[in-house]
Amino acid sequence: MNQIATTTKSGVLPLTEINKFEDFISAPAVLERIKIVLPAHLNAERMMRTVALAAYKNPKLREVHMMSLLGATMTLASLGLEPNTPLGHAYLIPFDKNRYDRKTNQYVLERVDVNVILGYKGLIDLARRTGSLVSITAKIVYHGDEWSYEYGSNQHLRHRPVGLTEGRKPKDAYAFAKLTDGEAFEVLPYGEALSFRRYSQAYQTAQRQIDDAGKNEKDAWKAKSAGETPWIKHEREMVQKTMVRRLSNWLPMSINYAAAHRVDQLAEQGKIDYAALATTPIEDAKDMLTTGVVPEQEGEAAGSDDAPENRPERDDDKGRKTRKKAVVSNETAEPAKASSAADTPIAQAARQKAETVDPSTGEVQSSSDGPPEMSTALEDALGKLLRIYDPGEIDGARPYLRKELTPDDFAVWQRASLEAQQRLSKQKR
Repeated sequence: MNQIATTTKSGVLPLTEINKFEDFISAPAVLERIKIVLPAHLNAERMMRTVALAAYKNPKLREVHMMSLLGATMTLASLGLEPNTPLGHAYLIPFDKNRYDRKTNQYVLERVDVNVILGYKGLIDLARRTGSLVSITAKIVYHGDEWSYEYGSNQHLRHRPVGLTEGRKPKDAYAFAKLTDGEAFEVLPYGEALSFRRYSQAYQTAQRQIDDAGKNEKDAWKAKSAGETPWIKHEREMVQKTMVRRLSNWLPMSINYAAAHRVDQLAEQGKIDYAALATTPIEDAKDMLTTGVVPEQEGEAAGSDDAPENRPERDDDKGRKTRKKAVVSNETAEPAKASSAADTPIAQAARQKAETVDPSTGEVQSSSDGPPEMSTALEDALGKLLRIYDPGEIDGARPYLRKELTPDDFAVWQRASLEAQQRLSKQKR
């Protein structure tokens, strides 16, 4: 772990020994790391002021593990998004990282960490920066609206809102993009779009807090805290974000947006190890955020009490006793492991030495002529893999890409897609 010295109000401290919010905000080394990952047109001092304001509005942010907060702030800085502002671009969400103590048969608080959740306006802002879109938007359709859509040869989408939405239930959700050479849209029933919140670590934690509040009066405060969670406080905006994310899977996007989409996906699932990101050498951390190859928690939201392997013995849905293996948390945050890079399709292809694949046998044949030139079509197809979180969507794309890509490019994509499907299937278990 890096021992970067910094001058704070408490004196000279190694970066990793900062444990007070006041020291974090005033530390020159913290500001320097933010400056390096922040886009050139944005101001690091302003970013730190927005973090301080976020902590003023939500005092629990002052209690979080400071390296977790630094990694989360670096992530937002690299995206050029400010947290917890009226713009609704992004949110810093504190959560309790608990572990199960088998001696007392209870969960105990290990520390408070922080997570980053992007709002749909933040995702739209990132999409617009790619230069590939004329416009992109997401809307909710309410019962009573004039509404019709159709896919296929007579493809169309028409939505005319009627009157105030108050008192009317949502019916559908959609995202629409106007391109330089056409348009595209994605529609889902509102309930189906809402169901994607089950993958959100913040939502899972909030639901548990609400359950606790209902069982014990002394935990009533938890319900108020849970109410600040984006999927609860801003439910419809998060549904709109889901639709933008689904639509962007099939739009021409830049590699930077693909990386941002990947980081957002991992963040919402609680899989980014922000403390490890904060203590990684800064140039490596910047590369990670640029490519989407960020340090990941081990297992499903590892280290939090959302992880099944951390839960004590309990009855399953059929009344059987089940016990999951306990996870021993690592007290020392480690920089990203090389294995995390292997999970990213673009990182895999970029690291391939000159390899050709025989389409008939699938065998890889090495060459000594250096790394191959990646075609734009392959780069775009690999980028879209980063933004898919349903393994079934990959099966749907396979026949189309078999026709659109050259045999060699399709073989590279096929190999990356199979690995992506395996990873996504494990995450869903």
